[in-house]
Amino acid sequence: MRRARKATIGFLAATFAFDAARARYVWDAGGGRRPAGAVGLLQRFFAGEAFPAPGASLVMPVDWLLLILPLIGGCACVVEDLLAPRSTSRLLRVGTRRRAWIGACRALLGVAACWLAAAVASVALVYAAEAFCGTDAPQSVAVPLADGVLAAALEVSVAFLVVLLQACVSVPFGATVGAAASFCLAAASCVSRCAWLPHSWMMLAREPWFCAGDESSARVEIALLSIALSAALLAMGGALFARKDLLPDRRMP
Repeated sequence: MRRARKATIGFLAATFAFDAARARYVWDAGGGRRPAGAVGLLQRFFAGEAFPAPGASLVMPVDWLLLILPLIGGCACVVEDLLAPRSTSRLLRVGTRRRAWIGACRALLGVAACWLAAAVASVALVYAAEAFCGTDAPQSVAVPLADGVLAAALEVSVAFLVVLLQACVSVPFGATVGAAASFCLAAASCVSRCAWLPHSWMMLAREPWFCAGDESSARVEIALLSIALSAALLAMGGALFARKDLLPDRRMP
């Protein structure tokens, strides 16, 4: 337990350090204009890359893939613990596989929430440091606080959808296969023009064609769609876990 706690603290510290470095990087990505408040910097942090134009060369945003890695790694750890042979003792303690799956989903929601919290904390720290230094760069147009709250709600809802999708793949095929599939899907979403890849919904610079209305309405639609799909994945993952053989193979060679 102590070793797992130290590993968790180290993982969160590494995530926060990378997020802080990325927040400092996107501070300078506004064409010489500093963001208007921490909300504006948060918008830049989650902006990602716009959909590639037709005929344009595809550029892989490596920093965005690195931003997604803590989600993939955290989900893999939760699923690995759920599927481990020692989890049978947990099943005896909680009573049913349904309760064990719900507990794992709560842990996955915690992974998504911690991922967002690390990003928000790093953005706030970098903005406070830059504001204290008193840069003379011109400021961008002010961003309302409501837009920041909406962006955070969008990020955590889609992040939960992404880790649930990875978990549903991991239950029948294993945590390693699920993590590899999630990473490949994230990479494909970075360079693809397909609007249905969920990882691309986390990029605020993209507005899928199936969303109508202004930017705020599109983000609300994506968040609601993510919640609906998450509910479906909760049911599907529970059904898959109910049929999963958790006992080790004891057959003689």
